[in-house]
Amino acid sequence: IESAGLRRGYAVWDRSAGCVKVSHPNLDPLKQFLENDKIDYDKHEGMFFEVGRHTRALHGAFLANTTRGQGCGGIRLRSYETVEEYIRDGMRLATGMGRKSALAGL
Repeated sequence: IESAGLRRGYAVWDRSAGCVKVSHPNLDPLKQFLENDKIDYDKHEGMFFEVGRHTRALHGAFLANTTRGQGCGGIRLRSYETVEEYIRDGMRLATGMGRKSALAGL
């Protein structure tokens, strides 16, 4: 994101088109990664990213599925070796929180 001169971006699952849509063409590699991933990506509804203005840290919000209600979240404050590790952890956290919320009836 930052190398393309962007501060924000997103990837969302477009149900009607049956594919991932990204906010900028520079995020096409992310789109390809998600569409080809068979491990963690399960048509997550959205991933939203921002590069911190002063810290230059990558922040993200991941949303797995809101079919059973609103999204609930968790926070991770840690460093990742790769962006892929960061994205995979975000998807796993979103999936886990969605399942817990559904089981709790939220």
